[in-house]
Amino acid sequence: AQIEAWTTVSGTALARQHDVPGYYLRVAPPGILVDPGASSTIIPLRNRGDGAGLPGDQQVGNEFQQLVRFGLRAAEATQIVVGTDCQHNIHTLRTASHMTKHPNFHSLDRTEDANFRNFGVFSELTQHLTGVDRLVVGARMDNWKANDNRHTIKIGMGTMANPNADAVRRRNLYSGFGRWEHDFGTENSTFSLGLGHAERFPDFWEMINKESLGTISAFYTKPEKTTQIDVGTVYQVLDN
Repeated sequence: AQIEAWTTVSGTALARQHDVPGYYLRVAPPGILVDPGASSTIIPLRNRGDGAGLPGDQQVGNEFQQLVRFGLRAAEATQIVVGTDCQHNIHTLRTASHMTKHPNFHSLDRTEDANFRNFGVFSELTQHLTGVDRLVVGARMDNWKANDNRHTIKIGMGTMANPNADAVRRRNLYSGFGRWEHDFGTENSTFSLGLGHAERFPDFWEMINKESLGTISAFYTKPEKTTQIDVGTVYQVLDN
């Protein structure tokens, strides 16, 4: 059940360099069975006379079809990635009317005017239909919470009471996509056709630092929603 966990890596420097999500290891270090970080262990290159080696996660394996040949995976294999992420942002500020009154600006206390919290869950499924065709689908849900801690809002040279002082806003947002991919015979070009929908919660500069048309506070600005169709071809030039 953990074959992929032991023999693949993702998010490495090499993967980012070539803009791929991950790849199979040429040789999986023995320690990978108990420590996922062991993938960076130095693995000797036996065909070098000086006995030099490279980290395991820098040696790409091209034997990924061996799992099919050994009968451990079907040719039309399904890969599922599931994950979570979270963030908590606290925004503070300090102001001075003029530097002669507060010459040591950095000694002033900071005041929290807003904070944001988000918890997200996501999943991506890749279904290999044939040797050159695959279907990729994904979904994401974000649970957002925002607090407006401003009691006053600065408008021009003056200030006004914040109509949303101490307000708390919660929102669930949903995103998803589906994409068909086809590899051409050259093995370094891929055609894709996809449909996706994304929902984005307003950021600090849109909610706290701006005003809306109907009120001096933009705290309840609606989320941004985008639905689009993507059609394209990716061609990779390989070094000889």
